[in-house]
Amino acid sequence: PHKTGSTAIQTSLQLDLYHKSLASDNYMLLPGDQGYSMKKALSRCLNFSGKKCPTDIMKQMKKARSNSHNILISSEQFDYYRPMKQIQAFFKHFDSIQIVVVYRRFSEWLASWYGQDRR
Repeated sequence: PHKTGSTAIQTSLQLDLYHKSLASDNYMLLPGDQGYSMKKALSRCLNFSGKKCPTDIMKQMKKARSNSHNILISSEQFDYYRPMKQIQAFFKHFDSIQIVVVYRRFSEWLASWYGQDRR
């Protein structure tokens, strides 16, 4: 199940403080707040929707490759995108990929879900 705290992470990463910190460590964020849903954007970039990847995401990917930057993508949506061929094709120009998976114990997830549902 979802509810891994990804919303809190994604919100924090949008703060200017974190942008500067990430930049100093040679990281850049994949755009996610340019008026579209990151879920839909990833679906497009991984070619599940039949539509093209948003231009700003492709520009960021190209900029990262040409400047040897790392890209940070925080999205629970990768849980939906299991076909590795599309994921591999999207990242094919990068020499290495590190995937970090967060697992939340069901009892903790359930308490969080219940609390959020009651808001």
